[in-house]
Amino acid sequence: MSHDASPPRNADEVPRVDHGREVAQESPAGIVPGVPVRDTDADNSDTAVVVFHYCRPIADVYCEIEADGEKELHTVASLNPSYSETDPCVKVAFVPDLDHHFPEWRSVDRAMLHPELQQSDVTTYDYPESRLEVVGQ
Repeated sequence: MSHDASPPRNADEVPRVDHGREVAQESPAGIVPGVPVRDTDADNSDTAVVVFHYCRPIADVYCEIEADGEKELHTVASLNPSYSETDPCVKVAFVPDLDHHFPEWRSVDRAMLHPELQQSDVTTYDYPESRLEVVGQ
């Protein structure tokens, strides 16, 4: 599948998602906000927690990457070429970072994790859903 949409030129042109209103579809893999996951591409990955499910394919989700002091926009699909562009996109935060910057995260309603994290210094990452595996359940 090819993705013909021209990429945004800067972060102001990236479509915004209203994280408070978009409701995640039921994931066949059980990958929904609050669920612990691991990156199947990493040999020794820390546990992460799903904080948001975009309900959009990775070809339609942009992220900003800093390289050589410059910020560049990429689709999650372009950063994960071995995954289908139609794979749903999932936002995660790693547990050590959550524990350090937002220790009360475990008591936050899972539907409110992403809005609450936006007020913290926790770094989040976007992944293709099929790259993640549920752990510890």
